[in-house]
Amino acid sequence: MLQQLHREQREQETRYLGIVTKLDRRTRFEAQTARLATGNYLLPIEASWLTDLRRELLAFPNGRYDDQVDSLVQFLEWSASPRAKCSLDRDPVTGRPIGRLPRRRG
Repeated sequence: MLQQLHREQREQETRYLGIVTKLDRRTRFEAQTARLATGNYLLPIEASWLTDLRRELLAFPNGRYDDQVDSLVQFLEWSASPRAKCSLDRDPVTGRPIGRLPRRRG
């Protein structure tokens, strides 16, 4: 997916960065359960992917698939980080930033 975003990036002025994880998925998930329990994160009532996400969450960590769980955990980690504080207007359909990201100094 990151490779696809990099290809699309050439046409836009958006930067995408990969995430290097240090812990296994189960440990990272367990570290985010309290954040999920706050109720500050909402899922749509209906979405084509929602059934699969629920299935993965309920089967985790013993399920066959866990990519969506891993993506959710990475989002939760990111949303609590200082990087998330840099807010941009977002496309209501894709959620992608509209406009330019602030340039890094240095």
